[in-house]
Amino acid sequence: MAFDFGLTPETLNHNFRELALDPASIDALGLSHGHRDHWGGLTGFLHAWRRRLRRDLPFYGGVDHFRARWQQRGERRVYSGRLSRDEIERYEVPVTLVTKPMLLAEGVWLSGEMHAAEEWETIPSNLRVEEDGELIQDTFIGEQTLVANVRDRGLVVVTSCSHRGIVGICRNAVRITGVPRVHAVIGGFHLSGLEEARITRVVDAFLDLDVEHLVPQHCTGIEAICAVAQRVPGRFTASSVGTSQEGSTMSGQEQLFSANLAKNAVYKTGLRSFMEYRDLGIEQATHGQFRAHVVRIKKESAGNHDLHTTGLHQHKCEFQMFYVLNGWIKFVYEGHGEQTFGKGDCILQPPGIVHNELDCSDDVEILEVYSPAVHETVVVGRMPETAAAR
Repeated sequence: MAFDFGLTPETLNHNFRELALDPASIDALGLSHGHRDHWGGLTGFLHAWRRRLRRDLPFYGGVDHFRARWQQRGERRVYSGRLSRDEIERYEVPVTLVTKPMLLAEGVWLSGEMHAAEEWETIPSNLRVEEDGELIQDTFIGEQTLVANVRDRGLVVVTSCSHRGIVGICRNAVRITGVPRVHAVIGGFHLSGLEEARITRVVDAFLDLDVEHLVPQHCTGIEAICAVAQRVPGRFTASSVGTSQEGSTMSGQEQLFSANLAKNAVYKTGLRSFMEYRDLGIEQATHGQFRAHVVRIKKESAGNHDLHTTGLHQHKCEFQMFYVLNGWIKFVYEGHGEQTFGKGDCILQPPGIVHNELDCSDDVEILEVYSPAVHETVVVGRMPETAAAR
């Protein structure tokens, strides 16, 4: 699920490409609340990626997400923008307003409206919303929280700005799911600029809830982030743009048993048109962390060695290795020149290394493993000069 979209489409689309994310893997869009720095990139994102997004992609939001927002700064009122529902639906994305807790998938919810807030977690009085032509105090009643139940660990609460109070949001997550333990809290806690007593009370509540992982971001504020880091250092994780929360302690996605039998082998066209690929089922078993396949030359491409060059390129992945099962293959590598590998050779390609396949035998067969399963391949115009000079 894509949850919130930043201030501008330029930033969102840039980061999306840099992280080599696959738009087809998004099952739903969700918005936490109606402030521009959370929805500003949405329509530009849809414009850039709609053709690669699933056709039945839904959008989930709150009842007040499409109202105009303002800030009161002394005598001055500052307009904060209004999200257009029509703009979203123009991209054939149906909008669903979430008022009650909604089960998105097994163990994953959107919170719906939270009415039982903590009395002491008050909303700043300068935040206003337009209703029937008047500006009134914004209650953020439609604010949504993403909640996931991680098996044997508890709830992961993904919030945005926590306008209705981060402690109340965590307790509400327990109420709506029936899961008594909060394992992790990730997002903005909306404590920036607030008094020390409020920050202390929030951290005390995290300790009472026995939250194991705290990942404060966005509007939490440096004072509150420091308070969390100082008081619960073993539970605090610093994050920034591009930070991934992975591993068994956070994801809870255990690797599955997988057996891909030779008698059922199927080869399909993949990244290179003159090659065919046999997927070994590792991507599904590792929830996208790894992919493994066997690669060989198509029969109709045998003998046509002009097809056997791919051009200089690099893979934006974290791990890549291959083992030559049969035949031979020739590469040129950044900093290592031309290399020919034959049956039984195993090669580790460091992330981002510039390389090019120069030639191969018609009977070449390679086992390749890389991580993550979906990543970007970038065409490179020429070999880096420092490497070429070696």
